[in-house]
Amino acid sequence: MHGFAFRSIFLSLVLVASAEATTLQQSPKKTACTITINSSDESDLFRAKLSDHQWNFIELTDPADPHGNWFQRACEKKIECDILIISGHFGGSFFGTESEVRLSMEALESRSCLPSCAGITKRPKEVFLFGCNTLASKEKDSRSPEVYQRTLIRDGFTPAQASQVAAFRYSALGDSFRERMTQVFSNSPRIYGFSAMAPSGKTAAPFLEKYLKSSERFYANFESASYQLGTQQNNALKTAFKYSTLVQSAGVYAEKAKLFRKSPASETPFCYLGSETNSRLAKLKFIQKSLKAGKAFGFIAHINDFVSNQELNLTGLNPEEIRIVLEIAQDPGIRRDFERYLKLPGEVYLPVRIGVLNLMKGFGVLTEAEAAIQITQALNLDFSKPISRKTIDKVCAYELRTDLDVMKIPEVRFTEYGTFEVMRCLRPRNREIHERILDAFLKNPHVTFIASSALSSIRPTSPSVLNRLADAADSATDSEVRRYAIDVLSEIQITDLTLLRRLIKILKYDKDIMIRQNVAYAFRLIMTENIEVLRAIVESMLHDPEWSVRSAAGEALEIQNSHDPEIEKYRYVWEGRVP
Repeated sequence: MHGFAFRSIFLSLVLVASAEATTLQQSPKKTACTITINSSDESDLFRAKLSDHQWNFIELTDPADPHGNWFQRACEKKIECDILIISGHFGGSFFGTESEVRLSMEALESRSCLPSCAGITKRPKEVFLFGCNTLASKEKDSRSPEVYQRTLIRDGFTPAQASQVAAFRYSALGDSFRERMTQVFSNSPRIYGFSAMAPSGKTAAPFLEKYLKSSERFYANFESASYQLGTQQNNALKTAFKYSTLVQSAGVYAEKAKLFRKSPASETPFCYLGSETNSRLAKLKFIQKSLKAGKAFGFIAHINDFVSNQELNLTGLNPEEIRIVLEIAQDPGIRRDFERYLKLPGEVYLPVRIGVLNLMKGFGVLTEAEAAIQITQALNLDFSKPISRKTIDKVCAYELRTDLDVMKIPEVRFTEYGTFEVMRCLRPRNREIHERILDAFLKNPHVTFIASSALSSIRPTSPSVLNRLADAADSATDSEVRRYAIDVLSEIQITDLTLLRRLIKILKYDKDIMIRQNVAYAFRLIMTENIEVLRAIVESMLHDPEWSVRSAAGEALEIQNSHDPEIEKYRYVWEGRVP
């Protein structure tokens, strides 16, 4: 009897264990997404400590394409993150001391409005922001901006980088980073970051290792454990980082009862301005109301993007839109606010002043000539002589975008390397500048590379510039000019079918192997669902006489997001690496 009872109990335990093992085996893996812009110490620790039986890791950046649209490509792949880990220096943008990858606050905000990016910005239940000031408030402390700037310089920031960080941290302009991050990751119940200085990756490593070791069970049962914790304080993480400025916040829609409620995009100013469903008139009224209330300066970069995209010249607006623009330009209260921000003293507030000048130009408060003079003065840009390395470093350290008066730049400056470095960093929007850079690119072999780099950064959209680049890609006598022209078109990520057909023709018929390979690689950045273009890539993958070209075409096909059965079939052929 006892033996029978023992065998029954033993069998029951075996069945329970077997059922648990089956459940664990069948349970879908969670996904940890990483955006590594500086140190990889933090993401490496997560990879080492979280079980690879339960977690997949996806790095969203593409080191081979630091200036490309890697974030958008990650969105298009419908990646869904359970946790998101971003590591890098931070001062309005994530950046690295060695990496060229950057991720600005404005880019994060814009992406958070897109349904295609919801898996990255809305789905994570935990967001780790490893960088200084990522969850900084606007609360005053004992330091002045200048003192904080010197502290940053001692910790390895360049003077211009430190200036940018201090300006965003102490300026009264706009919402705090903490408020902005909780809007970007609006559904995330737990967002971790730093209120001031953050430990470097190597310094943070033992703290993080201690936390992950103490939280093995939490991450092994992440779904239920995360729901249970909700928006409560993560005491294990707080204890591990007790000697740092680590703080915890929650997305604005992440109350426990509404953890995964869809947040309405229209409730954030940057989403409202980016929405295709809101009319231009409605957006202009929204900006006017925000300017009158003194709130528009918190999202000034998004307003400048809107103004630039709309090109608010009076000839292209209807009478009601013209009325709103003129009212903004002539409103004395709005003008006083503009001038108040322009008087902020010191280089530490340079990004603020440049943003305000661009806004004043966009709404006609200043003429283009007046704005260009003030901007070049603020940046100490003197085009009467060659641009110095010091000026280049200063200009390029900031996330600025501003137009320049082409008439104030002597022709000789467009033969010098420093001019194009400045253009690459300032990314002027005016077509006249684009045409001058393109002229130098096509005619002066000494600046071919840096001029193409400037064009890739600017990403011009005017048909005349794009057609001239396509002409160069097709028939320039210098093969180097042809290759760089193809590279620029790929960085711009052209969508016009006529231009795409010109690239297809080169891919099919050009005699230069390297040129065909360049075009094939271009379609790693140019995302398209056009079946004509995709068939041309397939044809190149299958039939080009050179394996290097077939390989490049196969890699391009692998990245494209087409769900056409015919294309999918050939993608399968490529993934089998059939030479």
